[in-house]
Amino acid sequence: MYIWQALKWKMEGKAEKFWIWLSWKMPRKLAYWCAIRVGAHATTGKYGDTVVPGLSMMDMFKRWEGE
Repeated sequence: MYIWQALKWKMEGKAEKFWIWLSWKMPRKLAYWCAIRVGAHATTGKYGDTVVPGLSMMDMFKRWEGE
């Protein structure tokens, strides 16, 4: 069981490195609009009463993930 867990952690680390690499290669305009999309999701629908300047980035990410 330990070997499978170690392999899983190693693969997750590689996946994270890939996503970090990809995010740095994205055009700035695309990254900008992705941020706008996350912000819009975090302040509409069931979160519609949220005051935007009071919302932290971590709260936006949690709402995007569905927590």
